[in-house]
Amino acid sequence: ITFTDVDGDLVSLRRKGCRIDVYLNGKLEIKGVRNFTIDVNKRTYHDDTGFGEFRPEEDLTELCRLRDSMFASAAGAAADSADDHRNRRQACMEITFTDVDGDLVSLRRKGCRIDVYLNGKLEIKGVRNFTIDVNKRTYHDDTGFGEFRPEEDLTELCRLRDSMFASAAGAAADSADDHRNRRQACMEITFTDVD
Repeated sequence: ITFTDVDGDLVSLRRKGCRIDVYLNGKLEIKGVRNFTIDVNKRTYHDDTGFGEFRPEEDLTELCRLRDSMFASAAGAAADSADDHRNRRQACMEITFTDVDGDLVSLRRKGCRIDVYLNGKLEIKGVRNFTIDVNKRTYHDDTGFGEFRPEEDLTELCRLRDSMFASAAGAAADSADDHRNRRQACMEITFTDVD
């Protein structure tokens, strides 16, 4: 959003992910503004650090609409960020396969811990290592090893295992870049004041 205020200053609000920044004459003034109020009757605006007046020809109804859209979009990006983070961390909660001995092996993630179950019984609480040798079709954990059945898709098991251990370790952190392209609605507002 861009406008020129009554002082002749070019004011811009720019959204970056879930943050809105205020620029004055092209220079960053407020990083992560929390409040940008427009008083339509008094034709003034207030932000976290000060206030200003709009020029008579400025369409304040449209500026309010754009401002509301920008702040809603930023809030949505913040919510998406939290939801995506939550979903990524829940994406791989359990991996189960039957080994050549007929045992049902399960890796279950509980928060930042991964437990190994054998035939439904807890065998290893907080396993530190679960290695898959694709060529030998074997697996090794903290206490032992086993063999995979011929029909088991080891490429997929490795992918799931890597995802599970990465999310348990907190490696699947949110990135502002992940959300930049998802919410592009109303990225900048600029105006010039009359002074």
